[in-house]
Amino acid sequence: MNPMTSTDWSSHARRYNSRGGQALSMPMLEAAFSKHFFPILDAYLADPTTTKPLQILCLCGGTAPETVLLCKRYDTSQIHVITTDNAEGMVQVARDTIEGGGFGDRAEARIMDAMNIDAPASSFDIVCLILGPMLLPDAAKCFRDAFRVLKPGGKFFTLTPGRFDIHDVMANAKKVVMEKAGRGDAFRNIFEENVRQKWGTVEALEGKLGEVGLFVDVKARLDGAELPVPSEEDVDDMLESMFTNPGVSALYKSGLSDQEFQEWQAAVRAEIRRRRAGSLGTYSMRMEACSASASKPPE
Repeated sequence: MNPMTSTDWSSHARRYNSRGGQALSMPMLEAAFSKHFFPILDAYLADPTTTKPLQILCLCGGTAPETVLLCKRYDTSQIHVITTDNAEGMVQVARDTIEGGGFGDRAEARIMDAMNIDAPASSFDIVCLILGPMLLPDAAKCFRDAFRVLKPGGKFFTLTPGRFDIHDVMANAKKVVMEKAGRGDAFRNIFEENVRQKWGTVEALEGKLGEVGLFVDVKARLDGAELPVPSEEDVDDMLESMFTNPGVSALYKSGLSDQEFQEWQAAVRAEIRRRRAGSLGTYSMRMEACSASASKPPE
C-alpha cells in the first residue's frame, strides 16, 4: 500500500465531509450504531449506578460523523464526546460540524494521535475507534492505549468494513488495467487481503482484539447496509470523494502509473454507471459493517 500522511487527510477533509464522501461511510455507521452500539449505551445509561454524563472518546474521528450520531441521540445530561484525529484539517471540519449542528454543549474536537492518547488512565466510559483500525500503523498499540484510558467496566467500540460492492468494482477495474499493460500476474486485491480478511469478518475482528489480551466480553457482528445511488450527480459526487480519499489511493494507486490510474478511474465510473442504468428503480451498492464491542474488567 502507498503510505498515508496526516497532511493527505487534512487536504481531503472538506471533500470527505461532502454529501458524496459521507455517503460512502454513513450506512455502515448507522447500521453498527443502531444494531450494536446504541443498545449497549442505552443499557449503560439506564443503570442507576452509572455516573452521567458518559465521557466518550472517539479516536480517528475524522470529520465527526459518529459524534453527530451520538449527539443526535443523547443530550448534554447523558454524554460528553471528545472526537479526535491527527489530521488538523479533519479536526477543523469536525469543529465546524459540531458547532453547525448545535452540539457544542456536549462535544468538542481535538488533535490527537490514536496510538498515543493524551489522557490520564481511567478517564473515559466509552472509547470508539470507527473505520480506523485497518488504517493505523500499529492498531494493537491503539487498543492497549484505549484500554488504559477506559474506566474499569468501560466499553470499547470499533468498526471496520466487510464486503463492499464498490471495492469489488475497483479491484476488478485495477486488474483489467494491469492485464492490459501486461502486468496481470502482479495484481493483488489489497482491500480483500489487507482489510476485509484481516479486519472485516467477525472472526478476524474478535481475533485482533483478543490478541491484545486485555479486553473481556469481546463480541463482533456483521450487519448489512446499502448505499443508494439515485442519480448521475450522486455517482459523480461519490466517486470524486472516493478517488481523492487517501485510504483509497493507498489501496488502488500502488503499482499504477498516473495514466493507468486515470484509466482505472474511468473504468470504475463506467461500471458504476452501467450497473445503475441496468437496475430497476434506485440502484444501491451493498456493504457490510463489521463491528465489535469489548469491555475493561471492573475493579
